[in-house]
Amino acid sequence: MHHEPSITAMMLPGRDTAPARLANVDALRGLAALAVCLFHWEHIGFGTPVNAQIFRFGMLGVELFFMISGFVIGLVAERSPSVPRFVLARAVRLYPAYLASVALTALYVLPVSKYGVEAVLVNVTMLQSFVDVPNITNPYWTLAFEITFYGLVAGLLAAGAFARMEVFALAWLAFALLYRLTIPGPLGFDDGHPLAQLGYITVAPQFAPFFVLGAMVHRFRRGCLGTLGRIAVAAALGMTLFGRDDFAQVSGAAYATAALAMTVALWIAAHGGAGDGSIVRTLGRLGVVSYPLYLVHCTVANLCILVLTPYGIGSAFAVMLSAPMSLLLAVCLHRKLERPLIAAFQKFRNQQPGSMVVLGPSCP
Repeated sequence: MHHEPSITAMMLPGRDTAPARLANVDALRGLAALAVCLFHWEHIGFGTPVNAQIFRFGMLGVELFFMISGFVIGLVAERSPSVPRFVLARAVRLYPAYLASVALTALYVLPVSKYGVEAVLVNVTMLQSFVDVPNITNPYWTLAFEITFYGLVAGLLAAGAFARMEVFALAWLAFALLYRLTIPGPLGFDDGHPLAQLGYITVAPQFAPFFVLGAMVHRFRRGCLGTLGRIAVAAALGMTLFGRDDFAQVSGAAYATAALAMTVALWIAAHGGAGDGSIVRTLGRLGVVSYPLYLVHCTVANLCILVLTPYGIGSAFAVMLSAPMSLLLAVCLHRKLERPLIAAFQKFRNQQPGSMVVLGPSCP
């Protein structure tokens, strides 16, 4: 069976395009990034309450990010002959742009005394949510759930059980449902209660369904989605009927409809659908730089407000000016930092003994 390169491995030296199928997945990622940015920019620039925002549902771009992660991780794991190599691949993908964004964010939060040096240093590790330290910029909160998912997948790889992803998915959903039924109150981070927060991040009752749906789309694409996988899809979609009862306040019907639409869209994109029109190509290019854009867009907006408002420029206009600046910075981070390091990692990986070994197609 043909093995597609992972999105981590897509960007080769001197190349800005991905295989056609994965380019469509990148277009979805670009759409998710645009949605989240518009949501945050409206809130930062206009101070609009979440429930009154025009781009209120842009926040659900995060759920689409999680679903795409569930899909992509199958591609990455299939090409990872060992747990250390899998972990290194994820670290190379996540940390370079993240560390650059932490340095940039420190230039904002330290001068205005929003956070201290200790919080910034803990954020450097990307583990701040696990030890009950605040994220120094809002987008970082999602990384805790990404790390949890990667940790769970690494455990499956270590146990030689990645092919039994469907069983794992059902078990994870069962724990998520149990959490919902036994822990009272709205789901969310629990500042001041480290163990409760750690439990919430580890079980991920709000977001586990989206990782599972993405993983099952990957299995379907590989032609090996079994009965348990179909049950996992139904269970994951069913769990979205709980909605979001945190600050987002999204009804179960709206949340489940969005989850179903995302699943169908990912399935179409993964199978090379959605065409190659100008909108898809533009979103695909945005998708390639979506991770650094996601990391820096709030910080750049806040820095623009900090620098420009003393000169009589309103917050809304400052945020509008920050949008192209965020995109330009994201492109620079991708081309000058992410892409060279990923290329170096690929070269290192290919020089190692057994570098051509890949896992089976994640099917039992």
